Amino acid sequence: MRKATAAIGTVVSALLLAGCSSSATGGNAQPASTTSATTGTESGSSPGNPDVPRVPKPLDTAKFQQDPCSVLTKAQLQALHIGAQGSPADINDQPNCRWPDTFGPSQMSVSVTFMTKGDGLAGLYSRSSTFKVFRPFQIDGYPAAVVLAFLDQRSQGVCDVDVAVTDKLVYLVQAKMHSDAPDYTTPCERTKTVAGEVLKTLKAAS
Repeated sequence: MRKATAAIGTVVSALLLAGCSSSATGGNAQPASTTSATTGTESGSSPGNPDVPRVPKPLDTAKFQQDPCSVLTKAQLQALHIGAQGSPADINDQPNCRWPDTFGPSQMSVSVTFMTKGDGLAGLYSRSSTFKVFRPFQIDGYPAAVVLAFLDQRSQGVCDVDVAVTDKLVYLVQAKMHSDAPDYTTPCERTKTVAGEVLKTLKAAS
């Protein structure tokens, strides 16, 4: 049996890349996958780059940046079978919460980071040709992408999903599956599901 490991290296790599370009308010993120089952209405394009989709309605994430573990409610955690308690942190001074449930009911460790020091979705698109995987999709009309910057580790249970909530800010969902998880080699669908639940919370509060 393969030994399950935490996604610390993935988190650090993703956040370092996010910090490559900075702005007063912004967001950037990492890693990759396939097209999502969740779709939404088509949004406009970024004025700087016609290929970059714009968010349909900017979301206010200020209170969630103060309490990043509140992005997933108790009911949502139960529905996702995540038994671990969220642990808040600042990763590169960016608000983060991690649920280390690799050995719990979900067999998944997952984290959510508000990429406040990056350059948003436009930055991801501008560097997309350098990524190992870049797969844009939408969640309820909001632009998102599976982004694997340096290594395609999907077959090793790792997936990262970025979701834009303003034209300058994205949040990053990173997941690492236990080697015994049934979706170990296809981790991105469940990562997208978590990202979608986070979006529901943010939208409900805006």
